[in-house]
Amino acid sequence: MTRDPDDASLVYKLFHQEGPTCLEKLVGDFAFAIWDPQKETLFAARDQMGQRLIYYTIQPGKFFAFSTVISGLLALEQIGRKINNAKVNDFLNLSCSNPEQTFFDDLFRLEPGQYLEFKDGNLQLNSYWSLDNINPVRFGKDEDYLEAFREIFDKAVQSRLRSLYPVGAHLSGGLDSSSVVAMAVKNGRPMTTFSAFPPVGYQGPTRPNWNLDDTHYIESMSSYYPNLETVILRSENRNLFSGLDATYPYLDAPCLNPCNRIWIDEIFEEALNRDMRVLLIGMTGNATISWKGQTFKQRLGWWARAPKRFLKPSRWDMKDPRHWMIMGGLIQETLSFFQSERAYWGVEFRDPTHDKRLVEFCLGLPNAQYARQNTNRMLVRRAMRGLLPELIRIRKDQGAQLAQWPQVLQESYSQIKKEWSKISIRSQVVLGDYSEQVTRWIETWPQAKIHSHNVLQEYRRDFLRAFFMARWMNWNWCDGTRRNKRSMDLSGDYPNHGH
Repeated sequence: MTRDPDDASLVYKLFHQEGPTCLEKLVGDFAFAIWDPQKETLFAARDQMGQRLIYYTIQPGKFFAFSTVISGLLALEQIGRKINNAKVNDFLNLSCSNPEQTFFDDLFRLEPGQYLEFKDGNLQLNSYWSLDNINPVRFGKDEDYLEAFREIFDKAVQSRLRSLYPVGAHLSGGLDSSSVVAMAVKNGRPMTTFSAFPPVGYQGPTRPNWNLDDTHYIESMSSYYPNLETVILRSENRNLFSGLDATYPYLDAPCLNPCNRIWIDEIFEEALNRDMRVLLIGMTGNATISWKGQTFKQRLGWWARAPKRFLKPSRWDMKDPRHWMIMGGLIQETLSFFQSERAYWGVEFRDPTHDKRLVEFCLGLPNAQYARQNTNRMLVRRAMRGLLPELIRIRKDQGAQLAQWPQVLQESYSQIKKEWSKISIRSQVVLGDYSEQVTRWIETWPQAKIHSHNVLQEYRRDFLRAFFMARWMNWNWCDGTRRNKRSMDLSGDYPNHGH
């Protein structure tokens, strides 16, 4: 061991001292594998929150392999590439109730807080951490809650500032990302933040209490912290297809929200131009630091109103909604996408609001710490007094991600129509009933009513998700650089992936 050992050396030594119980002492984002030659056992583990990935496959008595990227397994001759219809159905219906599944039969994803052991041809999976085992957090005085929160939140932020390169942040102007940035720069640390808003003067449709452009909130942060450099990006020369083909070799799955990829890629590109490799975000803040607080009756109301596609069997059904928001299938698909983006750009998102210590603390708090006096998100509002501009600390409106999506969608229509006609039958058949629906959506393309709620639901979410899934399949197995490799196995029956 060196005087200042690297993370891998620390994990290696700790594992050989304590075995699997060492995982209880590890905090942070990790995925690692260790071969024990004495016991002839392979051990592999994934961090509690699932920020890092491990894929694996097993053919009992014949073959076992693992990789941190799915392409590492797909390159093997033993892998048949048979499509997983259940995963396709989950993805198209935004269910994602089986986070261990991938888009390929016989290829699996180790779940968050889980480890595997492979010995003598046998695979054993074990869970070492779960949201079901959160201890209540109780203090005698109200101020003690806020002090403890600030201490844990600060640790979550500071521990993610380690980097050989400058560290930046995504700053939306909302409570979560602004609080993350404030904790990072409160002691004078210089930092560059990146914000994505519509082109100046854009006057598209929006919903009540939603802003098209939160530039004024960004300006309040830069005024409050002179050590902040704020960069505002407008995505004026980007569309749904910008740079997409170049990222395909790195994508383990189709993009869940193609619209968000536009501004994420623009931020990554700008960060890379500034020699940054790490960007802080506050993606999970709505379920942790800025949780609204709910009564049990309100929780039941949420589940009653939720689309049925969210209510398929899942370990988090009818429990605290935050469990689903923190560990559910949708967040795991998003983390998978972020890892693919990291592989392509060389830039990674780090989310302090998804820190294990912070999650355990926030979920253990009494509801009264979040909602009181007809005001929600009270934990972070109170704790960040003096650390955030008042304009942001007390804000109750929201900013819309890629608010100019109606314009982007309309500008992409010609290319969408052209590409759909070229997507192979093999790729379309994967979609089941969605294939005919995509054709209908294109034939009945909206014009004047592009801003309606139904269009938002059907076109921005359902249509784009189905279209770009088919395009991802088509590129990988028909038209892309892998077309000289074995074709995907589309044998078998295909269920209807209806709404």
